[in-house]
Amino acid sequence: MSERNEYIQCAYEELERLSLDRQKRLEYETRQKNIRDYNSQMKSARIQGEEIGMQKGKQQAEEQILALGKALQRVGRSEEAIKAMTDEKYLKKLLKEFGVL
Repeated sequence: MSERNEYIQCAYEELERLSLDRQKRLEYETRQKNIRDYNSQMKSARIQGEEIGMQKGKQQAEEQILALGKALQRVGRSEEAIKAMTDEKYLKKLLKEFGVL
């Protein structure tokens, strides 16, 4: 009878150990899933932020070019707007000159 109890006790201890291992595995898998979810959310937020930044940058550039065109027209230098649209250095020079940049 005591031998049987020994086997039962041994089996019970093994069952407890396996249960703990299963629990640890589940905890590990949960942590890994949380890490993947967090990384995915951060990546999505970064991409969204980049897209918003690009849109704002594009809008700002359009506003600067429009302001430059109006300033050139006011001072009678409208023809320089065409050159500015084909020459990036000249465009930057005019943007600085008129305080638009």
